[in-house]
Parts: sequence; C-alpha cells; structure tokens
Amino acid sequence: VEYAESICFYEGEAFELNEMDNCFTDLRKKYQSFLRAKYFMFGITQALKEISIMALSPTMFLLSKPCDPHHPPGSAVYYDLALLSTSISALMLLPTIASIFAILSGFLRRIGGLHDALHISKSETLWRNRHGLTASSKDSIRVDDLTCTPPNMNGDHRTTLALFRNLTFEVKEGDSLIIMGPSGSGKTSLLRMIGGLWPFDAGTITKPNRIGSNGLFFLPQRPYITLGTLRQQLIYPHQPTQQEKTDDELIELLRMVGLIHLMYFEDGLDSTQAWADMLSGGEQQRIGFCRMFYHSPKFAIMDESTSALDISLETTCMEQCIARGITMISVGHRPSLKKFHKQLLTLTANGGYEVSQIQPSPSSEMSDQGFQERDRDP
Repeated sequence: VEYAESICFYEGEAFELNEMDNCFTDLRKKYQSFLRAKYFMFGITQALKEISIMALSPTMFLLSKPCDPHHPPGSAVYYDLALLSTSISALMLLPTIASIFAILSGFLRRIGGLHDALHISKSETLWRNRHGLTASSKDSIRVDDLTCTPPNMNGDHRTTLALFRNLTFEVKEGDSLIIMGPSGSGKTSLLRMIGGLWPFDAGTITKPNRIGSNGLFFLPQRPYITLGTLRQQLIYPHQPTQQEKTDDELIELLRMVGLIHLMYFEDGLDSTQAWADMLSGGEQQRIGFCRMFYHSPKFAIMDESTSALDISLETTCMEQCIARGITMISVGHRPSLKKFHKQLLTLTANGGYEVSQIQPSPSSEMSDQGFQERDRDP
C-alpha cells in the first residue's frame, strides 16, 4: 500500500503479480510439506496410542477384581474428576477464544474499510462533472485549460477549493520545465493528473501513452525498491528475462551515480539483499535515476527526486538527463535545479499560476559548456 502510487506510475502491476504468484507458490509448497509432516506425526501418535491400549488391556483384565455392577467402587470420585477436568478445559479455552475474536475483529475492520472505499469509488459523487480529456502525443506534453477540484472525504468535490483553474502550458522535447510553489499548491497533484492517477474536472492533457523507452517515465521522491536482486532494482518493472541492456551497461550506470560499491556483494547484480532497509534515501534516489536511464524515456516526470542528494550528485544526475535527451518536468524547491530547465511554472495557493522562461546565468552556461566538452572527450 505504501508504494501503490509508485507502482501505478511505473505500470508495474504485471511484475508485482508475478512476484506474488511466485511467493504464494513457495508458501503453498512449504505449507503442504508442513501438513504432510503434521499428519504423519498425528498418525504415528494415534497408532502408538492404539498399540499401547491393546498391550495394556490384557494386563488390566487380569488384575481386575469382581465387583457389584450396580454399585461400582469409586463412581462418585470418577464423576467428580470428570466434572473438574471438563471445567478446567473450558476455562483454558477462554483465552484462545478471546484471541480468535481479536483476530476476527481486525479482519472485519479491514474488510469494512475496503467495502467503504469500494462503495465511495463507485458512487456518482466522486466522478460527477469530471469531464477532463486525455490525448496522445509522442513529442510533447501539453496541458490545456486544466481545472481540478479534488474530492473531500465524503467524495464531494464541490465543497473544496480548486487546485487549478484554466492551467495551460506545453513542454516540447528539450524544453524542460520545473514546477515550484508553496506547500499545498498542487505540485504533486498535477503530476498525478499527468500520470493518469487523478481525474480532473475540465481541460485536456496531451502526453505520450507509452511508459518507458521513448515514452514517459516517473521518478518519485521515494523510488519503489522491490524485493529481489540488484538487477531487478535497476530494470524494474522488467523481468530479468526482459532485460534490454547488457550487464556491463548496468554496471556503468551504477558507477556513474556512485553506487559501484553495491557490486561488491556476493553475486554482484544477482545479489539479493534487504535493499529497502539497507539503502539510504540518497542511494534509493540514485537507484531511481539508474532505472530511468536504463529505460531511456523521452520525458521524465520527477517529484523532488533529488531532495536527498548533495549538490554534486544532483548535478551529475541532472546533467546525465540532459546528455541522454530526457526532457524533464520536475517538482523541486532547490534553486540549483533551475539551471537544468528552460521553463518555470509557479503555482500559488489560491489556484493561480505563472509560466516564465528561465534565463541561463553565466555560471550555468559555463557549466553546460564544460559538460559538453567533457562529453566529447574520449
């Protein structure tokens, strides 16, 4: 659930389904082995019980003494012991029943929450008057007269303030745009609409339909780190059988962003670690950049994807985007990001906006010239 939005941006549903199937298959095999061992031990226990009864029965009959069947000795004691045993067993069941009810209450609460969410998603109030259109284009991303009013907790968007009104801008190839504004002005929400995760009331969003190579790619602030090998982190959502670049190219991507030390683990690219716990926030963001460079998109939608990097690493990653011909739509707060873009979209808290051109500073021009010279060096 924590990474559901990132998975949707990556279109990683097929990968996740395959991983869940594999995990479930392994779990089913292990559980079947457990049940076979359990039933085998149960059978042995029952067999030994029956054998012991058969072995002791003759001895009990030989040692038994005749008695009056109408007044068997010790019958009162037997009934008292049986009643005491039954009472103790019943009392011992109470904690077990209480724990079962606790588990059931948790299940019921989650199922009830899911039912309410599905009911809201199907209700007309969530989608009423949502007449926004989406069109396809290979060479640009364009937003025309976009108006969006997000739904409140009751699913009614009419009682909330508009995030945008008649928002319009265009990003052509090589004409990168950075989005800035105060918190709550709708910067990330705009990216969700471009990604198709949020509906909008009116307007048109034109964008590439393809996710990945020569299309669109999303780079969130916290890239999704999946369970699996280092190779799977770099090529997600591809499977290892779908890898489109050589291992040497993947290693070069790691070296370029300063993550070559990850190759020191045993098995290298095929090393399996708890990557999400082991990698720092900055390392995870660099994995995200390696993943994007692997897929080679035309356009990249970046949501504060350098926030955990220092200025040097940020410059390396952004310059590589330019060198690889990736046009960026970035959300960021650092002034140092402006020099890598040509347009600035400033959002205000009341739904207003302003689009302006970014004039390159002399220092950024010298940096770009130096970068191009380094790129031409053998």
